[in-house]
Amino acid sequence: MENKPNNVFEKLDTLIVQNEEILDLLKNQKSNQNASAQSNVSENVLPKESVKNTSDDKQIISTFIKNSKKEHVWFGPISDFNKSKLIVYVLAVALIIVGVISTILTSIAFKMYSTFSLFENIWLVFAILMFTHSINAKKRIQDIDLMAHSNTIFNMNADGTWYDTNEEKKKYKWFRRISYIAVIANIIVIWVNSNGGLAVAATLFEIAFLGLTIGLNFAYTNLFCMYGNFIFFTGRNLSNTETVTLVFDSMQRKLTIYDELDNNMKKYL
Repeated sequence: MENKPNNVFEKLDTLIVQNEEILDLLKNQKSNQNASAQSNVSENVLPKESVKNTSDDKQIISTFIKNSKKEHVWFGPISDFNKSKLIVYVLAVALIIVGVISTILTSIAFKMYSTFSLFENIWLVFAILMFTHSINAKKRIQDIDLMAHSNTIFNMNADGTWYDTNEEKKKYKWFRRISYIAVIANIIVIWVNSNGGLAVAATLFEIAFLGLTIGLNFAYTNLFCMYGNFIFFTGRNLSNTETVTLVFDSMQRKLTIYDELDNNMKKYL
């Protein structure tokens, strides 16, 4: 996933000028102000103290965003999203099956369970985790859930939003690289200790293991890199009479109201 600016507030003064309608919606200026007395306070309602102490428009948007539910959106048609998930499913399952068969064949050729196969099997555990990440992936997913089901490092920005640093976790990075070395080492030892059809079969499965590992890493990255361009902020307005959803376009540095987006754009969100 591509690194994004740390928070919405970097250019909030410009955003306010461009989004006066957002302020009207948050202030509920077009609604009955007495309606707030009839509403129950929810977890996403702005704290009363914050409302009372709000002195300018920037603080209104800032407080709303900090107290909102934050969701990352996979940008693209739902059909493309499902297709990307399916590719990860297929490659992950194929890698697990090939990894098991490869371990069996290599162990027979070695006449023992090798240390190199152990590293390959450790990588299979991470492949299973990546498989579960793809299962949990949603078109629109809360930031904390995306962070919990990803192989990259997330940090929290000034908005209170967890964002992807695009830095792969070290345990994934190093065990994947070690698995590459283990495959090469296994192939060498296979031909030192065995020959004939068994050696050929074991070698082919080792090569398949390597290819599927590379393919899975590419497909996984392709799936999760589509998050981060758009972030949804959902919460209640100042009078707690209406649920508001704002969309932040991190590429164009634009904050808009979701309901005002055209239908073609909504198909991608």
